[in-house]
Amino acid sequence: MAAANHLVDRHNGYVCCKCKRGNFVGRRYSCWVCLEYQLCGRCYDAGEPLPQMRQHKYFHPLDVHYTRKEYELYFAGEDYVEANAPQSLKCALCEICGLTSIQLYKHLNHEHRTHADFNDYFRILYARYEA
Repeated sequence: MAAANHLVDRHNGYVCCKCKRGNFVGRRYSCWVCLEYQLCGRCYDAGEPLPQMRQHKYFHPLDVHYTRKEYELYFAGEDYVEANAPQSLKCALCEICGLTSIQLYKHLNHEHRTHADFNDYFRILYARYEA
């Protein structure tokens, strides 16, 4: 796992917007759109409603960022490349889990075209898909 040296041991400089813990260990989730929206893995996994912020919408996708320990637990033996860290996304409209960004883009386009938030949600996914 030679490339794992880019992984951190804790998320220094980040504060969970739900529990307010800073510099935490474990997974960190960050919003694709709102730079200040950060969640620790404990709050993300709690099964409770995620906090709302003025500009953050419930359908904004979140990326996961791993610490060294978490990455080795989930992906033992795989090289770590920060730009290609494995992501598993959830559709905010129907709660289907385990989608890649491309799968979520296609799912949203096929299943939720009539939803009130479709256009805004789709634009976010399209921008990531095209990047």
